[in-house]
Amino acid sequence: MFARIFKAFCFIGMIIPNYASADTSSLHASLQHALNHSEAILAEIENIKSAKEESIIAGSSMDLSASLSSYVNRGERSIDGGDNFDTENENITLTITKPLYDGGEAKADGIIARLTLENAIYSYRSAEHQLLMDALTAHINLVTARQRLQVEASNVDRLKQQLAASELRVQLGDSTPTQLALTQSRLARAEAAFISAETQLNTASAIYMRYFGELPDQLTLPEVISPIPASAGLAGDMALDAQPGHQQVKINERLTRFGLNALISQIRPQIDFNITGSTTSSNVTTSNIDSVAASITLTAPLYPTNATRAKSRALVADHKYMVLTLADSEQITRLNAENTYRQFKATSSLITANQSERDAAILFRDGVKKEVEFGLKTLLDLLDAEQDVVNAELSLISTRGDYVLSGYALLASMGQLNAETFGLMPVFVSVDDLPAHDAPFSGIPPKIIYQD
Repeated sequence: MFARIFKAFCFIGMIIPNYASADTSSLHASLQHALNHSEAILAEIENIKSAKEESIIAGSSMDLSASLSSYVNRGERSIDGGDNFDTENENITLTITKPLYDGGEAKADGIIARLTLENAIYSYRSAEHQLLMDALTAHINLVTARQRLQVEASNVDRLKQQLAASELRVQLGDSTPTQLALTQSRLARAEAAFISAETQLNTASAIYMRYFGELPDQLTLPEVISPIPASAGLAGDMALDAQPGHQQVKINERLTRFGLNALISQIRPQIDFNITGSTTSSNVTTSNIDSVAASITLTAPLYPTNATRAKSRALVADHKYMVLTLADSEQITRLNAENTYRQFKATSSLITANQSERDAAILFRDGVKKEVEFGLKTLLDLLDAEQDVVNAELSLISTRGDYVLSGYALLASMGQLNAETFGLMPVFVSVDDLPAHDAPFSGIPPKIIYQD
């Protein structure tokens, strides 16, 4: 696994252009805030805590146990037909039991508990991936929404100036009402686009607030973190080794496999060693008895029940299901990483094309302006040329945002989009560092003290 990851990062597919790095530190702080205050992340931490406690429970079948019982017996009795007299017997019995062999149940349960804990950790990794991707998407969408609103606002201002000029020309007789109506139509369309851009900005702002808590005055597109693997195949290899969702499927396949071992251990013979001490005190001298007994107990089912057979068949079916699911997950995980890599490469190429398109549109618009002055082009030609510039600007804004998003989507598909990638402090570091909850009961007999 590590050899493939090392190979993947030894080849850099391209030099990543930086669109902005001025607010890198603020983005770093914002992402840390999103991690620390995410309820989804905190929920995954509690899931890990639960799985950690289950690993302690798993070995309980081999634990030493003790039981203490006591009783008082009162009655009447007579000796050789004589007078009746009251009797009182008090007994205390202590039994200590130590399993010697549990059929391998503790071992099987321990393996299942360890895998369940690993599954919980990978579930946290998946949640961390998703949170960072959603937070970055919110950041990028807000940047592009602000840029789009600026372009649309400039377009509306420009058309308002043209409309005022057209009204003046109509009054002077240099233009026709038809050309004025054309300008009014374009202005109405631009105002509708401005309203749409404003709505998108409000939506993007609300989503940004959900993750980061406050809106900054200045935002720029973040950098795409390098290095990037040199080929789609290497991206697929890395995804199979590190993608959290795929790792969970692998663990689930192992869980169903060891579930069969756990079932078999439950129908194997079990051996227990018992020591029992008993003392009985009575007002009848002959009934005062102290005793100690030791025994070894062998317990074995005579035959597997129908329920046991059905459970075994269900586990076999579950395991075959997970084997097929794992094979399908391998294909999907690899294909997703490879396609995301191709999308990233394509989007990178589109930026250059969009920049060339915008520059050409600006040159064409400037040329049309001069031709309109000499009567070679009409007002409609100029309006179309200016709208082409606006469309090219909007397309370039969208492509730049898509490029950064596709870069982070590639990291996510390879399992590399995590707190460490951004130099953040992860919420979860290790199982041993997690504080345990206090027991939700106390006293003898136990009383529930936990409250929602």
